[in-house]
Amino acid sequence: MILRFVGLCAGILLVFSIAIFVTIGMGGVSAADQQLTGPVCVADGNTVRFDSNEDGQCNRGTTVTIAGLLTPDIHTSEGMRAAAALARIVGGRPIACKGLQTTSKPSIEARCSNAAGQDITQVMGGEGWQTAHF
Repeated sequence: MILRFVGLCAGILLVFSIAIFVTIGMGGVSAADQQLTGPVCVADGNTVRFDSNEDGQCNRGTTVTIAGLLTPDIHTSEGMRAAAALARIVGGRPIACKGLQTTSKPSIEARCSNAAGQDITQVMGGEGWQTAHF
């Protein structure tokens, strides 16, 4: 009887260990649950780059396109205004982006909020910048 109990416990432990291994091996967290948080550089009106070494340079780090935000090209006067608006909303403080999705571009698309917890797409939309509906 004791041997059966020990065998049953060992079996349960083995199944539990395999479940943990598979979960960790597969990343453990879906892309939609992942989050990036930290200081960013504003690259254009709907793109930020997490500064990997916090040197203030926009040439490194993870690029995130803010989901639902459609702004003019940075090489236009409206695009520069959009980038300035995004920089003001970010306010030079860390932001949080979650619901990460890879895109065809070399970037990630995500919903982002500023340090005050405001959804950046909603704030930009409230200021008249074009947004997409989800």
